[in-house]
Amino acid sequence: MEPEKRFSINYKKKAIEVIPKKIGRDWVYIVRFPDARPPLMVTRATKEKGGHFWTSVPEGRQEEAEIYGKLIEQYYAGQLAAS
Repeated sequence: MEPEKRFSINYKKKAIEVIPKKIGRDWVYIVRFPDARPPLMVTRATKEKGGHFWTSVPEGRQEEAEIYGKLIEQYYAGQLAAS
């Protein structure tokens, strides 16, 4: 698996392009939509009391970040299972 390789995820029968980028120690994912919506940048953050969640960078598109973050996780889980 190439961590910085672009890939596509499907949501509501639409292909969504995802571009992984490493910034410092963190990974961010640029989600590009096939419609007129602006791209969304998401990252996985750590909760204060443990655990993780997906958030948008900058903040403000939390609902979308959670949806697409879970799809990104599923993509990588499928890639690991296939190798």
